[in-house]
Amino acid sequence: MSNTGKNRPETGAVAEDKPAPETAEAAATAATATSATGGPAASQEQPMTGRASAEQRALEAIYLPARTQDKSELELIEKSEEPITIVRDRTVIFAFLALFIGFGGFMTWASTVKLSQGVFAQGQVAVDSQRKTVQHLEGGIIESIFVREGDMVEFGQQLIVLQDVQSRSRQDQMIKRLGVLSATLDRLKAEQVEDGNLVFNSLTDLGLSAADEKEVLQQQQTLYLDRLDQLSGAKQMLITRMARFEEDISGRLAQIRALEAQRAINEEELRNLRGLLADNLTQRDKVVAKELSLSETDFQIAQQRSAIGQLNVQIEEAKAESLQLDRDRRREISEEIAKTQNAILEIEEELLGLRDVVSRTQITAPQKGRVLNLSFATVGGGIPPSEPIKQIVPDG
Repeated sequence: MSNTGKNRPETGAVAEDKPAPETAEAAATAATATSATGGPAASQEQPMTGRASAEQRALEAIYLPARTQDKSELELIEKSEEPITIVRDRTVIFAFLALFIGFGGFMTWASTVKLSQGVFAQGQVAVDSQRKTVQHLEGGIIESIFVREGDMVEFGQQLIVLQDVQSRSRQDQMIKRLGVLSATLDRLKAEQVEDGNLVFNSLTDLGLSAADEKEVLQQQQTLYLDRLDQLSGAKQMLITRMARFEEDISGRLAQIRALEAQRAINEEELRNLRGLLADNLTQRDKVVAKELSLSETDFQIAQQRSAIGQLNVQIEEAKAESLQLDRDRRREISEEIAKTQNAILEIEEELLGLRDVVSRTQITAPQKGRVLNLSFATVGGGIPPSEPIKQIVPDG
């Protein structure tokens, strides 16, 4: 009876506590083990065995639903999970192994390497649209570099100087040519006026040196005098020719006067002879001879007068030639002035471009800021045309 009393509270406790499936299973196992070992419960009579069976049924009633629920959940889990594929490809394994070794080696090197030099710089945020890219239109060879990466520069500050030997030499040639043309224009205008007053404008304002200006002006002064002498010589020849014609005319006029005097005498003698012939006091042959002599004198006078007429024509031709010389000279001077002015305009336009090229050999900062992305930093190196050289980022 004492054993029965002990078993009832245990059964009631099990029913009230509703242990977990694991606890119920442990209790069932313990009960089975007790029955099998033939302990005190095994030595009980038949009524005792009935009570044990009742307790076992109670435990199974608690355990079996829980176990059945666990099996259902396991079945659902097994159905929902996809089969796991095991990778056995050696290439993939080696790839992952190489990646692991490389990453591990890099991390080891990065954590142990020592920096030879460190630079501390203060960073600032700038709007990308405010960056100014520095380029060069023609390109060239670097002669000097005045900035480095990260330097602060002011607006208009000189950054790089390119070699300008060819462009500057061409510019000097054009400046000297312009000086020569300017002095030539002054000379031509003085020749056109014909007042003998030659005045030159300053050539140093054009960029010529004092020595070059002196040389150019001296050449033009000499040319001015030479052209005047040439014109004067041509005119003097005409004057000399006309003077000779005048002298010849004067001589022929003297001959005409002499012939006319001789003619007057012959004419008087002829009248006398004709009177004598009328009185039969002379021979007719003498009268005829005197008439012939008088006719010869008239012929000579006519020849001289004709020669004088031709000489006068030659004098007029010489005068016309002298006038033509002046006209030709003025026309030539006008044409030379026009050509010189056109040449001056062409050279001024070319000089404008050359000065622009020479000025661009000095690359300056387009704005205040910091130098970044310096692409060319070697003296003597070449810069291709329109290639970005550097960028200027505004500071602040």
